[in-house]
Amino acid sequence: MLIQFSVKNFRSIKDEITLQLIKGSGNELSKTNTFDVDAKGAANMGLVRSAVIYGANAAGKSNIIKALAEMKWLVSSSASKLQSEDTLDVEPFMFASDSISQPTEFDIDFIIDGTRYQYGFSATKQRIIEEWLFAYPNGRAQTWFNREYNEESHAYIWSKDSYLTGTKSVWKEATRDNALFLSTAIQLNSKQLEPIYTWFTQKLNAVGFDGIDPTYTAKKIHENKDIKDVLDFLKAGDLGIDDIQVEAKEFNLSELPDGLPTELKKAVAEKLKDTKTLTVKTGHKSLNGGIHYLDLNDESDGTQRIFSLAAPLVESLEEGLVVFIDELHNSLHPSMVKFLVSLFNDPIKNKNNAQLIFTTHETSILSQEVFRRDQIWFCEKNKEQSTSIYSLSDFHVRKGIENIERNYLSGKYGALPFIKKIFMDDK
Repeated sequence: MLIQFSVKNFRSIKDEITLQLIKGSGNELSKTNTFDVDAKGAANMGLVRSAVIYGANAAGKSNIIKALAEMKWLVSSSASKLQSEDTLDVEPFMFASDSISQPTEFDIDFIIDGTRYQYGFSATKQRIIEEWLFAYPNGRAQTWFNREYNEESHAYIWSKDSYLTGTKSVWKEATRDNALFLSTAIQLNSKQLEPIYTWFTQKLNAVGFDGIDPTYTAKKIHENKDIKDVLDFLKAGDLGIDDIQVEAKEFNLSELPDGLPTELKKAVAEKLKDTKTLTVKTGHKSLNGGIHYLDLNDESDGTQRIFSLAAPLVESLEEGLVVFIDELHNSLHPSMVKFLVSLFNDPIKNKNNAQLIFTTHETSILSQEVFRRDQIWFCEKNKEQSTSIYSLSDFHVRKGIENIERNYLSGKYGALPFIKKIFMDDK
């Protein structure tokens, strides 16, 4: 479960911004859109099941999700996939001289198995500057480790790790400047830190900003040989799909273009010799009562996108995951966007308290019937071209009366593009 996520000095984000999923004081839609947690360190806290972020193009909405994805990648891969000479893929805010040389900072609050944790780190392209982990196993914060780079000694200062068990000295010695201690300790079999690492790698997902590929859904169907959940999901979306077939084909050298040089063909063949290509076909009932199959590529863009989202969303609902999706509305009908959001805001369909956080331009769901005020966030850039976010909870909204969509489009809440009128002389 996600409590909040903060990021500072990353791409268009200069000053720290924080996205919270904490339930506010309002009681609207509380039985459906929120759930209570009784975790150690978060006793009697309420969280929301979903959150939406609105804003103009280039306001920085996608960078919030990219920051989350970058944090996840560094946790999962910095110790295992980077070499000592590799740089870190962090991009500071470039429009201010005082931020270019400063580290990017990530911080996240979450709950695992009834215990709250707060983990974060700051980094430049060259090294991790600071890294920290606080846990609340007894209701009060414990510092499990804190690591800070000292510019004068060119070494790390470690402090307050008495609550962390295991071969700490070995883990510290093995941690490279461009790797996270959390990731390194996991590589060296830390059992105590394993739940935190697993939450990042298996419970947290960020998709959409590089496009959504159908491969994940196809792979899940092919591996599990069970299409019921995905098929039920697609049927609920009224796509007219009654069956799915996924076939795996071995790589065939003859499929490469004839014009490729022989040496290049050999290199490609060697790299792909053990790979399989998955082909997806969707079945539709024909007029004679049979099933007619179409290649997924022949389906509409919207159907392809829904198919691509099917496994990640079904999996999230079944396992109680946290999923971030950029531009959820792309190629989708407004009713489909509303349907997807309703799955997460429904305590019956979302029994395991999965959480959906997404960006969109689709305003038809910007309604008091769909969201609470604390679920709606706005994103905009200030005069420094820096991204900021704020919640609808910051505004007074008359319950059940005000039209939030109309107010937003009229500019009452900001976060709209400023369209300049440009006149051109006839030539």
